[in-house]
Amino acid sequence: MTEYTNDDGAFPNVNCGQVAVANIRTALGLSPGRDAAPDLVRQLEAKYPPHWFGTSLSMMLHMLASEGLAYKMDFLRIDPIPDAVILYLLAIPLELPLVKVETDLGGHWTTLVSQDAGGIVLSNWGLEPWDHFNKMCRGLVPTIEGMAGKCLIVRAARYSISASGLSRGRSIVSSWPQSSQIKRSASSWVMAWPQ
Repeated sequence: MTEYTNDDGAFPNVNCGQVAVANIRTALGLSPGRDAAPDLVRQLEAKYPPHWFGTSLSMMLHMLASEGLAYKMDFLRIDPIPDAVILYLLAIPLELPLVKVETDLGGHWTTLVSQDAGGIVLSNWGLEPWDHFNKMCRGLVPTIEGMAGKCLIVRAARYSISASGLSRGRSIVSSWPQSSQIKRSASSWVMAWPQ
């Protein structure tokens, strides 16, 4: 698969969320991929414009649901899951030009491509050594967004997600869920899909 990158969109400094959704759609077979659909990131940017600071967790969940994707927040996972994509929010360096200081105030949405003893390969990012990846998953931005040490497991909507986990079932997503449809369990946010 030729992956989408920030450069495929109109807002390369803040569109990693839209890029992640494009890569998820491709990995799940819902889109033909970058070579056949080079404008997918721009289409997602038009439907879900990134904020000046990028894509928040709530905006990401909105995009996933609107694109017909089911998700479950889980503790940090690194092993591939059949018929699913693992999505991470990383803390990344952000240079503050006025004070010439680099901080971890930046955030970056990315997905698992592969992993081995040397580290983890992430879409729209590359190889990250394990110790650095672990630190990035627990940095300031993931902590603020409630994603520190966690990931989102994303599947096509033909799978339903309940508090007991992922299962096959009829799922139809017609719009962004109302707040009454999002429930908090002991370990994760769970989307209660309408049946």
